[in-house]
Amino acid sequence: MLTRRTEIWTAAILAVGLGIFVAYGWPGLMTIDSCDQLAEARAGVYSDAHPPAMAAIWRQVDRVHAGPLGMLLLQDAVFLAGTFLVLRRVMRPPRAAIVASLVLLSPPVAPTLIVVWKDCLMAGFLLLGAGLLLDERRRWRIAGLGALVVATAVRYNAPAATLPLVVLLFTLSPAPAPAPALRRYAVAFGAWVAVTALAFGCNRAITDRSVDYWTSSTAVGDIAGTLAHVDRPIPDDELRALLAGAPLAVHDDIHARMRTLYRPWNFYHLVAPGPSRVFDLPLDGTSPPAHRRAMRDAWQRVIVRYPGAYLEHRWRVFAEVLGVTRRVPFGAAIRHGDQPVAHMRQLGLDPADSWGAQRTLHRKIVWLTFKTRILRPYLYVVLALLLLPLCRGGRDAFALLVSGLVMQASLFPTAQTPDLRYSHWLMVCAVLAAIVLFARRVVWRRAHARP
Repeated sequence: MLTRRTEIWTAAILAVGLGIFVAYGWPGLMTIDSCDQLAEARAGVYSDAHPPAMAAIWRQVDRVHAGPLGMLLLQDAVFLAGTFLVLRRVMRPPRAAIVASLVLLSPPVAPTLIVVWKDCLMAGFLLLGAGLLLDERRRWRIAGLGALVVATAVRYNAPAATLPLVVLLFTLSPAPAPAPALRRYAVAFGAWVAVTALAFGCNRAITDRSVDYWTSSTAVGDIAGTLAHVDRPIPDDELRALLAGAPLAVHDDIHARMRTLYRPWNFYHLVAPGPSRVFDLPLDGTSPPAHRRAMRDAWQRVIVRYPGAYLEHRWRVFAEVLGVTRRVPFGAAIRHGDQPVAHMRQLGLDPADSWGAQRTLHRKIVWLTFKTRILRPYLYVVLALLLLPLCRGGRDAFALLVSGLVMQASLFPTAQTPDLRYSHWLMVCAVLAAIVLFARRVVWRRAHARP
């Protein structure tokens, strides 16, 4: 039982940790994605280009404090709380608060969390959900499912992360032991289905305008990337038939053009106005319904005809996502000067410059990003795989590691660009699981030490 003094000390440590982090990220950084979601939040008209739940939450937060600061506080407070709940199972609360604050401020975690992104809000609610699922009281485990509903609602591929957490951690019984394993897993899987269905149902219910962003993004990259890896030259007539109905911006030497312009780390230039444009599509997914259907059909025909080339293309994209190439993943070190000034001013936001201490910290992060490999996701894949065999008896660490790895694997068919934020959850899980396993090992050694 915690004493009042311990509770106060723990809360004070967490508050100081959060305060230091907010000072580092003040007032919260924005990207074009952030600006688009804030614009929808203020208009109160939601599209499904991004999960509308994120804009709906931001609409309420923006009423309390306009701009990114409110969301920065929300996503990072939830992240810190969830980290603390996980760590307090293996160490005393004050120490758990200190370590949780250090995790929040660590180089693999902090550079992404200072940006207002759906990925960051998802990570925070995933951790909060995981921490609550580990509680011995049923009402808090049910609350943990609620947190995972929010996490799922703000990121379309979040079910890949929630599946291991719910199936491995959730139980209706007072403790994990009494319920038979098969029955417990069946109940947990049913709970995951309910969490996923509720999250997607909420998004569907609040969507005012449906767009098909996939046809102007991933489909474009997949079609061009797959065809670029086809060894034989494809005549224009054959290619026009394969892409029937797709709004092509080039009409001669189409295959050679795609091969020349293909970049596994980016697709924007293939649809952006300019000399490298291949498809006459808007970047925001608001193309005519006929063009969307044509792109979907063309994507399916290309993948079915050239499955090997498709897999080769997806592997090259995934290699960029993992950071195994020479290029640093996108968005690894965003600074105040990297924000979209024009978009922010349209929203009435002042893209203020950072202050001295922030600039110093940002320079350190930039140095770590480009001079070391600490922000390369493949390192955390390796770390997670090495830690898995050490998780015997530690279902919390095991669930986190599997969650991070499954989420990362989901990027193989879905990632559009190699943004570091896509791999952020894996990096968080690997770091946190390593700490949990180390702390548990220390406790075990102390318990078995000779008197």
